Amino acid sequence: MVRKAKRKRQPLPDWYLDKPQLVVGEDFFLRAFWALATEKVMGSPIPHSKIVEYGERCGLDPAISEVLTIVIWKLDRTYSRYQESERKRKELIDKPSPAKRAK
Repeated sequence: MVRKAKRKRQPLPDWYLDKPQLVVGEDFFLRAFWALATEKVMGSPIPHSKIVEYGERCGLDPAISEVLTIVIWKLDRTYSRYQESERKRKELIDKPSPAKRAK
């Protein structure tokens, strides 16, 4: 939708223009999440051991490592729910209507 608007030089949607501003440091958690998401086994949360290893590699204090674990697990849970809702939405879109199945 955004690419299409940019290509056609149309106004961008409000939801795109009103992106939240990241607080200093939040980008660390987002980068950590995307790096750790590669350690995930489908249907399972990102392993605690991998989050701890990541924190150690970054030189984090153990207390901050605990915060990292909580943030990563919350991001992981939220992203997993989003993926599931997108999968269901696509199933509904791709599902043939009863009229088409009757033909």
